[in-house]
Amino acid sequence: MKTSGLGVSVVTHILPEVFIYLECSQRPKELQLALEAACDATLPETERSKALANLGLDPNHRVRVRVEPVHEAGNARPHDKSAQKPGSRTFSCVVATARGLVRVSTLLEDDPKLSEARPAGIGLEHRAIDLPESFESAVLALRVSTGQAVHAEDLGAALWLLRSGETHPDARGLAALPQKDTALATLDALAEHDTVRGAAAALGLHHSTVQQRLTQLTEALGYDPRSTRGRVRYALARLLDLASRETFYQSP
Repeated sequence: MKTSGLGVSVVTHILPEVFIYLECSQRPKELQLALEAACDATLPETERSKALANLGLDPNHRVRVRVEPVHEAGNARPHDKSAQKPGSRTFSCVVATARGLVRVSTLLEDDPKLSEARPAGIGLEHRAIDLPESFESAVLALRVSTGQAVHAEDLGAALWLLRSGETHPDARGLAALPQKDTALATLDALAEHDTVRGAAAALGLHHSTVQQRLTQLTEALGYDPRSTRGRVRYALARLLDLASRETFYQSP
């Protein structure tokens, strides 16, 4: 434990490969143990409920976890309007994951669904007693961010696929593409704009150039990303490719 003039920083192990750094100025040990228990999926609900009581959270209150890379958050605190409401409590801490440090904060059920232009993961809404599940889905959402906030609920069935943790041959195929950055930019443009002409306009290229690229990519991938099934297949492979990165997205 390290102390400073501003308060106390506490380090505690909560899950395999996950550590929490809790910044607080009062009751550091009590809050450390409470947050550790609230985030520990291996504890029974009775123990997590006691921990939430120490944190001032009703176990049945609906909450979501928000995570963002610390290199993006810096020392800034999350702008959570609920913190200004009488009787509300908002918590923020830094967690070390296998892919880097993230700042974790809680969002209450009546907080708006924000569209942020910086990398973040917003977990599924759960009861506070199920905080570990929201945290897990928030980290999965952050893993597929390309510079924006990703809501786990928007991933739909793909969230289940990401939870499997398996690498599919289609994702390995993307990783092995020659001139990968150019290839993915072309495929992403097609996925976003639906047509070859739309992708070409977005890329600032002639449509025949993009058409030629896609013909070559069809051969390399083994499926046509211009077809309906090919688009779905590429979208899933792209998510798995993003999730396989060793670190979270970093802004240029």
